[in-house]
Amino acid sequence: MKIGAQGQIIIPRKLQVKYGLLPNVEIDIVPSMEGLSIKPRARKAYSVNRAYGILKKTKASTDSYIDDIRGK
Repeated sequence: MKIGAQGQIIIPRKLQVKYGLLPNVEIDIVPSMEGLSIKPRARKAYSVNRAYGILKKTKASTDSYIDDIRGK
């Protein structure tokens, strides 16, 4: 690998997939005595309990909703 004129590096696709370094994933570059480590930034975990109650309950059934969106 080479470092480009603007400090950019290209990580081979095989390594991107293996280590989860996919497009739009934020990374951290961590210095150590051995050099630099590139790691995907930890994502916040959302539990089901935190998401419970976000959607509003309706009295309509699923079947009537499907019929409405299909124009029946």
